[in-house]
Amino acid sequence: MEKEKQKVKVICLGDNEAEFSNFDQKKSVYFSTINLFDGMYSQEKLSAILKAWADDKMLRDVPIALGNIKQFKLEPELYKQLVRYTLIYNTNNDISDESQALFNLIAAVPVDFTDAIAIKETLNYVVFGRQNGFRLSPDDIEIAPQFTGVVQRKGRVLISVTSDFSQEKSTQVLSVKMNNYLPKNSYWDYLPEYDIEGDFAEDDIYFKIFLIQEGTMDVIDTHIITQKEINDSGYVFGTGERNVYLATSMYVKGGKGTINLGQIHVRQSHLSHGKMILGGDSINDNTQKVAGEILYYFNPGDFKPPLNVYFSGYRTLEGFEGQRMMHGMGSPFLLIADSRLEGGAFYMGNPDLENKVVELIKKASRSMGFKNDQIVMSGLSMGTFASLYYAPDIRPVAVIVGKPLVNIGDVALNERINRPEVFPTALDVLMNIMGEVSQASAEKLNKRFWTKFNRGVLKNTKFFISYMENDDYDEHAFPQLYEALKKRYPNVQIIHRGFIGRHNDDTSGIVASFFRHYNFILEHDFGRISKDEVN
Repeated sequence: MEKEKQKVKVICLGDNEAEFSNFDQKKSVYFSTINLFDGMYSQEKLSAILKAWADDKMLRDVPIALGNIKQFKLEPELYKQLVRYTLIYNTNNDISDESQALFNLIAAVPVDFTDAIAIKETLNYVVFGRQNGFRLSPDDIEIAPQFTGVVQRKGRVLISVTSDFSQEKSTQVLSVKMNNYLPKNSYWDYLPEYDIEGDFAEDDIYFKIFLIQEGTMDVIDTHIITQKEINDSGYVFGTGERNVYLATSMYVKGGKGTINLGQIHVRQSHLSHGKMILGGDSINDNTQKVAGEILYYFNPGDFKPPLNVYFSGYRTLEGFEGQRMMHGMGSPFLLIADSRLEGGAFYMGNPDLENKVVELIKKASRSMGFKNDQIVMSGLSMGTFASLYYAPDIRPVAVIVGKPLVNIGDVALNERINRPEVFPTALDVLMNIMGEVSQASAEKLNKRFWTKFNRGVLKNTKFFISYMENDDYDEHAFPQLYEALKKRYPNVQIIHRGFIGRHNDDTSGIVASFFRHYNFILEHDFGRISKDEVN
């Protein structure tokens, strides 16, 4: 029986098993609802089933194929209990406008249940669970020996190449040093960050993807990608039926000017159904593509306050941080992840991009009908900066942070003596935002935070701060925050705890304190049951 359970790839939920006849019976399990809702207490009965699935490690992350259920039409509120799950639904069924709006909100995937091929493709290529991807930085780039133009490097932010390409038919300018493994039967989004200055036609600059069969040097597939084929999600390609290694290069066949190349993002694709995870999306800097993308994902949870906003910390892997943690809290949540530079750029940018971050949070709150005092801002390490930086714009009920960083200029300068070669991304952030690395630019970057933070009205916001007493990233963060808040608002609530050690010491203690603070605000301000441990 255990071996049979391990084959489960999808849960089929509906009144009639025949509706799921095109699903692979060896990779699915059917739960009949035809007699489930006899009598009263529909909500409680469905809740009990879902809890049993959540407690079963073999079922908790399995997608649900939702068929025709008569009781759901009578009680549309039942749909809301399914938001924790990845959901696909039958497009042949009669779906109300209200239910369709909910499906759109939770990124449910429409599928024709009479189409066996569509079902297989959806389960294999769209609703896979784990986020997967990597980024290729300027460190991974080498200039082609035949390129004779000017090359400049701006830290790990970008590589700049300048030349007159008008006399060339096609010139390889650069390539990635290392090849990267991609498994068979998978699709990927290829998204290079590049900006151009000068006179180039739309197809003058193009990239090539070479797929090399595992264990050989044989190139089994090549993709040529021009600017018009790269949208906000990137260019989609598949690996076919063999494991491969990816190699990539950039070419220019005409024009004159400068090309700035930043990160190249390679992400397992959900085929237009989300970035990194189903329903994932991004806000983008309209003025530049290099270091111009911030990812986000919204989940309505149980539709009850508060809205928990969580900013990811420094992350070299592509994707989001904290999804399971936020799911475990039950309430609506918004994940925001900075995909720029090597592992994030502290969520700062030009006014347009920063306004989009603020509007993103307000839009999620409005969609739930919440007020600003029903929003919690939170984050760890790099995520603490954004939670505090945008707090004056949101005026949340609480800010919950662990290992706060606010003086990013100091964080950069500490790389030289206090913390050599530990966090060089801070130097890239300073270079990217201020245009140079210097004492003066670092002081201006510090001032940027304090000018915004001190301009806000935060007298009704509670602050929960867990910090390292010997922080070698930003040693002044907590005392300066405490002093600034108490000076302006003597009665402001600041619940804090210090831990002995440097920034990257005792992460487990900081995280445990972070959870306790979250549970406190959820229980005392919103009447939610406190949890000792978030799954």
